[in-house]
Amino acid sequence: MSRGPWALLLLTACTGTAWTRPPPGERRDGSVAPDAGLDAAVRFDAGGDAAGPDAAVEFDGGFDAGFDGGFDAGPGDPCADVRCMAHGRCIEGRCACVEGFVASGDQCVAEPVGDPASHTQAEVCARYRASLAVSSGYYVAGEAMCDPGTLTRGGIDDAVRRLNFFRWLTGLGPVSAEDPTDNLQAQHCAMTSAWNPAGPGAHFPEPSAVCYTPEAAAGAGSSNIAWGRQTGPSMIDQFMIDWGNDSTLGHRRWCLNPPLREVGVGIYHGGTSYGGASCLKVLGTGGGATGASPPENVPYPPPGFVPVELTRRQLWSLGGVRFSGEVTVTVTRASDGMAMPTTTMPLMGSYGQPTVAWRLDGWNPEPGDTYSVEVTDGATTVAYEVRPVSCP
Repeated sequence: MSRGPWALLLLTACTGTAWTRPPPGERRDGSVAPDAGLDAAVRFDAGGDAAGPDAAVEFDGGFDAGFDGGFDAGPGDPCADVRCMAHGRCIEGRCACVEGFVASGDQCVAEPVGDPASHTQAEVCARYRASLAVSSGYYVAGEAMCDPGTLTRGGIDDAVRRLNFFRWLTGLGPVSAEDPTDNLQAQHCAMTSAWNPAGPGAHFPEPSAVCYTPEAAAGAGSSNIAWGRQTGPSMIDQFMIDWGNDSTLGHRRWCLNPPLREVGVGIYHGGTSYGGASCLKVLGTGGGATGASPPENVPYPPPGFVPVELTRRQLWSLGGVRFSGEVTVTVTRASDGMAMPTTTMPLMGSYGQPTVAWRLDGWNPEPGDTYSVEVTDGATTVAYEVRPVSCP
């Protein structure tokens, strides 16, 4: 089994586990947190090789606003005794809001996201390209088999930046990954998952598991899990595509859960023939909602301009609407008024928001065209337009 840039994703459920066959030439399996059930795999581009920025916004009020504990660091580490507020980070002894958040009094609040339909093509493409960046040396291997190694700050930020691109694109506020405990648990989760079989038990590793740690058990029970040699952006792409998980779309639903504000990120290279594993901690993390209220519903792909790559080879979905009857989906191509064939996919489980999904049957969106979407059960209707674009 090769160690290429494909990965296995897992979902677990009391209904058991089913293995699905991916399209010809593609492999992929996917995993979320407990309560789900399906596995599959897909080939994708890992994306980008430029070093990503480690951006932060410094507070105007100085270093002492909004964190617990004083500033009394020794000469070795000016941040050793500094405790910053949620979504903040200490840089050279001063607290700053991380990328996607801005200072407001003694808090870091989410930057305005705006209606997805109002995003310009230039904005969408610029953020899309930036979110593909992979920091140099993002993972440092440990000295022993059961040493989880280190996902660098740049590696963590790569994953968060990519996740925040998808959330911004759909009108949702950003997340951060500043809690050391969340990141530690996610890193141990990735190590233990890499050395043990993929399957429903991955979210509940026993003490007898290879490279078991209590931190791994805590992380695995609250994380999306993927197998394969990952970068930050590629792990997020896996969870968003969620190929093969047609009955739940659990990974995507956790990534696009409106209240999500803090995550933990772990990537491990090594283990079995999959070549590694990664974990995104999405349950039980700290940080409440800050900033603007989330949108009433969360379509993916969303209204407005969308990189065409994100509209192909995957299910489309609509979260946040509680339909009471049978749902009908209509997608109309604006260039010729043709109703495009789709198949509605009922979704099981409770993953973030209630969500409906549909498959594009035998066609792919083209850049430059517009696709009008209507989702209705007769009593409630949601309508919007998706505009795929090429982002050179």
